[in-house]
Amino acid sequence: MQIAHPQRAFLPVLVRRQAHYLTNRMAQHMGFYVISTKRQ
Repeated sequence: MQIAHPQRAFLPVLVRRQAHYLTNRMAQHMGFYVISTKRQ
């Protein structure tokens, strides 16, 4: 998507019911954010 629209900034977001601690750590290192909704 970034290649198709180079003038726009994109932020990847992963939405899950629950996220493991290591998923959040990986997200920090890779530059994205994980949202835990706590419901389905």
